[in-house]
Amino acid sequence: MKFALMLLVACAGRPEISTDGLGTDCAEAECADGQTCHSYAHFECADASCQTCEIACDADSDCPEGLACNLPPVVPDSIPNICE
Repeated sequence: MKFALMLLVACAGRPEISTDGLGTDCAEAECADGQTCHSYAHFECADASCQTCEIACDADSDCPEGLACNLPPVVPDSIPNICE
């Protein structure tokens, strides 16, 4: 019973993370709940700089269901691991 209560409190305290618009340009628009606008270097972007809505993570458990925590193929150390 005590474990179930702790689990319920832990889950209830975690904010919802939206996957709406994940990976979209955020230079002039806000990101959905739980996402942040990340700037990073990439050869496909204008002036070699991109800004996209991403979910930063340290492990797969930080990501919404169906996504995994990965380091995207960008300039090293220019963006944290993200949910993809």
